[in-house]
Amino acid sequence: MKPKAMIRTMAIVKTADILKAMDITEELAKRMGFLPRDCLFLRLATEEACTNAYEYCQKTRKLPFRIFWKIDARQFMIIVKQRGGCFSVAQTDVVNTGPRGRGLQLITHIVDDVYVKQAGNNVLFCMCKCKKKSDYWRKQDGDKTRGNLHAYMGRRYYLKPHISHPNKVKTKDFLFSFSE
Repeated sequence: MKPKAMIRTMAIVKTADILKAMDITEELAKRMGFLPRDCLFLRLATEEACTNAYEYCQKTRKLPFRIFWKIDARQFMIIVKQRGGCFSVAQTDVVNTGPRGRGLQLITHIVDDVYVKQAGNNVLFCMCKCKKKSDYWRKQDGDKTRGNLHAYMGRRYYLKPHISHPNKVKTKDFLFSFSE
């Protein structure tokens, strides 16, 4: 049986609504089991997308706009719907040194998939973050691995810095510790 998707929506009228949307994103991401750092990054992606939409809609007098959250078992989608024309989003590793424009670049590095779709007089900015197996394991371990948990062929392992000196100076050598 296919898991049911939960959908939530909200209208953004003022800047305080963006803060509420960020809180909702974080709450839903936690409920879904994302790690605390991923919840923080999804919150940031929501802030950037909503701030961009808010500034555009305020300038063109097209407020309010809407944000949607769609959740299923393995995927978290955040969709910002505003009136206006399509724009392009491309992931790039070139550092933007200009005074503005880093928000979309951040978003493309935070989420797994980003796309823009024209729907009549509206444009949909869609961000998707998928749950990974290693996230589940980290959650079970209380994230004690601090990002050093890796999955390989269905087994999980931790990268632990090897201590080679009696005075406990860490080197760049790593030992593998397997667990099932």
